[in-house]
Amino acid sequence: MVILGIRSANNPGRGIARSVVGGYGLVVSETPTSPPDPTWPAAAPTQAEQSSTSGNAIAALVLAIASWVVCPIVFAIVALVFASLGQKEIAASGGSRHGSELVTAARIVAWINIGLWAALIVIALVIGFVVLVAGGLASITTGSGGAP
Repeated sequence: MVILGIRSANNPGRGIARSVVGGYGLVVSETPTSPPDPTWPAAAPTQAEQSSTSGNAIAALVLAIASWVVCPIVFAIVALVFASLGQKEIAASGGSRHGSELVTAARIVAWINIGLWAALIVIALVIGFVVLVAGGLASITTGSGGAP
């Protein structure tokens, strides 16, 4: 097999390589030997060039949602830490990472969870204080009853 380089007449800067079988000029394949014209559409970006979602942002949202079921305060605080890490990762990536919407959603869900649990704890403490005070007053008033 003989490979010939032939320049086309209408585009002298671009050659075509032809694979010729035997000496009979039978063309098996034609492939361009130079890069395509700049007017051709660009190739699709490779996997390395494509942007991806921040893993910390995904972890933050998963932990924020899981905090409603398991270890409410602990998972919510860890979700806020991952949200902060995700936001920093996205900002430092220069556009190759995205997921700021996930970070925002994780922060909202985690803070709502923390706020509700804080409110429940405060309400429980107030009720406990009221019960203790009422119980203490009741024992004082029933114990000071006069004649035996």
